[in-house]
Amino acid sequence: GAPAIFITENGTSENEEDLQSALHDVLRKEYFEDYLRAAREAKQMGVRLMGYFAWSLMDNFEWEFGYQRRFGMVYVDFDTLQ
Repeated sequence: GAPAIFITENGTSENEEDLQSALHDVLRKEYFEDYLRAAREAKQMGVRLMGYFAWSLMDNFEWEFGYQRRFGMVYVDFDTLQ
């Protein structure tokens, strides 16, 4: 049969300057909604999608952008780490 598929580290970076822009994170919300909708459709079509892992729960250091771009679903103030 078809191989099992796991989607790992799927996410998007956004350039959020402050907490207010992070709290109204429409682009990231739409990004994940679109991917999860497509994953559900793929499963309904018979794809053996066994897992989906979002990147990332919290903002963190990222190899290509350092601390310049945000990847997390949870905002982290890099000065205070809160």
